[in-house]
Amino acid sequence: MSNLKQLFRAVHLSVRYGRTERTINNWKRNGVLPKPDANINGIDYWYPETIEQNERERLSTKPSGEAAA
Repeated sequence: MSNLKQLFRAVHLSVRYGRTERTINNWKRNGVLPKPDANINGIDYWYPETIEQNERERLSTKPSGEAAA
């Protein structure tokens, strides 16, 4: 069995959030998403834990009744 962890690319996040890859890249540039955990051959990657932590932080800072972007 492999010890490699699953990594998310922008395309995976676009499916997760129902947005285009362009929007995901804008979110990355504007600080909505955390810095990628790795960059391999010019492609950014995030660990699922990094994305989940970012989601928890974003949801906890929104006023009640307001959804995260």
